[in-house]
Amino acid sequence: MSSTFIPLWPEKIFDIIKVRVELDKIEVEKIIQRIIEIKSCFYEKVNKVNKPLARLTKKKMREDPNKQNQKLEKDIKTNCTKM
Repeated sequence: MSSTFIPLWPEKIFDIIKVRVELDKIEVEKIIQRIIEIKSCFYEKVNKVNKPLARLTKKKMREDPNKQNQKLEKDIKTNCTKM
């Protein structure tokens, strides 16, 4: 049971390392591209939610501001009495 050992010449070792480095670069680029796609998808979904939300808040602001102040005062009074 003798195993044969084939020595690699330094040039071949260098070539193998070179190929591994190139493969690693390609993998890293793919991972970065995937992260960018996920980020853009996330921000698209956030923007879809924010547009109607902004419309609602604008609509509420246009409503009677006195009602909003009364609601705030009422909330403050109830919060203070609970303490």
